[in-house]
Amino acid sequence: MRILFEYPLVKSFSVRRYSHIDSLDSLVYPGKLAYYPGTRGYVVNLAIQNISDNTSNSILVLKENLFLSRGTRVLFLEFATYNPNTNLFCVVKIVFEFPPTGGVLTSYIFRVVRLIRYVTIFDYALLACEVVVLVFILGYTILFIVEIRHLSGAAFSRFWSYGNFFILLTGYVILGLNILRSIKFKEAQSTLLSKDTYVNLEQPAVLLMAQDDATAIFVFLVYMKAFKFLAINKTVGQINTTIRKCLSDIVTFLVLLLIVFIVFGLFGYMMFHSQVAEFSSYGVAMFTLFRAILGEFDYEAIESANSYVAPIYFILFMFVVFFIMLNMFLAIINEAYYHVKLDIAARHKHKQMSYYVKQAFYELFCLSDTASQDDIDETPNQVAISEIRDALNR
Repeated sequence: MRILFEYPLVKSFSVRRYSHIDSLDSLVYPGKLAYYPGTRGYVVNLAIQNISDNTSNSILVLKENLFLSRGTRVLFLEFATYNPNTNLFCVVKIVFEFPPTGGVLTSYIFRVVRLIRYVTIFDYALLACEVVVLVFILGYTILFIVEIRHLSGAAFSRFWSYGNFFILLTGYVILGLNILRSIKFKEAQSTLLSKDTYVNLEQPAVLLMAQDDATAIFVFLVYMKAFKFLAINKTVGQINTTIRKCLSDIVTFLVLLLIVFIVFGLFGYMMFHSQVAEFSSYGVAMFTLFRAILGEFDYEAIESANSYVAPIYFILFMFVVFFIMLNMFLAIINEAYYHVKLDIAARHKHKQMSYYVKQAFYELFCLSDTASQDDIDETPNQVAISEIRDALNR
């Protein structure tokens, strides 16, 4: 357990010890009043052995010498616990902030993490899966490099090339975070076993949580790549084509929507920031307006702040964003989908995925392919509009 004070006025008695960030291993903490980098302050370590006597004596000395003075701005109480039944660490940081006007603001962070990763048989099976994924990442990296060498600049002319690049990049980020987390935890574990002192597990815990976040992004990108292989299906192909056709219009629409949000967010912040918590800062005001689109908006709060401006502001925002902008967004997608349907109707009928599944089934069991011919149903005299246009141009 460790107690950390920042910005005290006095430092005369022996129980206090000044430490820098290198020895504290503290991370930046976003408090309610300010961001605390942990680069300076006084720290008191509470020993594990005879914790009741040592803790009470240390706290008594701190209290008698008025360690918390008018210059103290924040107090951190840090400790970590381990539950061997569930193999979970709980890294705790309780924060007490002292504003210049007086009083105390409290906050906390509880990080529950599994720092000892491989214990049970299931954990080692998970390790085997991680090794397999690593082998695939290395193999696809080689293939991606070969593709870039052969295609040069044309390799990134396709959308899915960027998808492959970000998948590989996320995979290597996960690998780097895993190695760094293991090194940090081994160092903390060796210190914990050799010394009777507080060991800060905040860094390995944060690295493990960042690794889990990167893993979630990696899995999301990998499963999104399924759209590439399902494009042979007619419905999925229509969705992909619709997105490609209206992508430029959607980008233009999002720029206009962002401008509208900036205008309404700035007006709401300047009008209500001193009385309404949802508009206390510009970023919070922007997020509040986004929640208003989803139907979550505290109209009574802004009405109590300014009963004259609030109804005009709310009605104007809803009319511009909800009734105009969102309907324009749907109209862009509907128009693109309509043109895609016309293009598909003008082409030859392509073989669907069901046709290939039936073909594989018939070939596997050596059956005839009479039923699958209905899926083709191509008319020999059917000509696409694009073919007529090309013939006229010639």
